[in-house]
Amino acid sequence: MIGATTLEEIYTSPNLHELVCDLLHEGLRVAAAYSAQLDLPGFPARGAAMGAVRTSMRQDHARGRPLELAAIGEAVLELATRLNIALPRSRQIIALARFCGHRQRAIGFEPPSTSESTPWPDGTWNSPRTPSSTAPR
Repeated sequence: MIGATTLEEIYTSPNLHELVCDLLHEGLRVAAAYSAQLDLPGFPARGAAMGAVRTSMRQDHARGRPLELAAIGEAVLELATRLNIALPRSRQIIALARFCGHRQRAIGFEPPSTSESTPWPDGTWNSPRTPSSTAPR
């Protein structure tokens, strides 16, 4: 949502590699503390294989809807706080997403008239082009 990227871009961009790895490792620490087992080595490949999918949070942001931060990010922060697990990168990203969501509402964002419209990185709506052909990597 913050970078208007697709899942494929999130998991394949060299510019995002360190951040994505940090976020995944933070999430794994919380999961392990609650005895959950996740497959980190396969996770990025599965995310990239989903292709040019825009996350639901990105779609909500594009439509001017409230972001799903409570369910997606803040729940993990709450679980980590209960066990004193530091999540510095996750906290930064969630704070930035929260800021973007509040800012959008504060400036009176008007979503497009069609409920199916979602912007591509170049700002066009419902373009027939794929994000990989229009967005920088």
